[in-house]
Amino acid sequence: MEQSRFENLLEQWKQKATEIAGTSEGFTFHESEMGEFLHWMFSQFQTFAESEQSNQESSVAEFINKAVELENHYPFLYVEIARSRITDWMAWLKDKPGSKLLLACGSGSTADEACRDALGYLAENTEATNV
Repeated sequence: MEQSRFENLLEQWKQKATEIAGTSEGFTFHESEMGEFLHWMFSQFQTFAESEQSNQESSVAEFINKAVELENHYPFLYVEIARSRITDWMAWLKDKPGSKLLLACGSGSTADEACRDALGYLAENTEATNV
């Protein structure tokens, strides 16, 4: 999924290069065209980076907000978002520390993916969500 977003961004750059210089082959620009293209390209990349950052923040924040909601039903709720070399990122919700009762768990290559996975698990776990 990530790769396709980068491919889409690269395709946009090629289209803009063609629009400015008349060709995307080799990105041959005159000095003024190069400045215009670089300014446009960096603004596109910044927008892309900000979009990625806000997406990451939303899944992690949503996971934490869900944990806060569950605290009313599970006063000793155990919440963990962690990373290890072996498993990458993990997100857990348990009814209390050391418990084997898993309310939610998820894993992924980023904290965002792990939290999104855990939220999906939680949505399917009717025992945890119907308290």
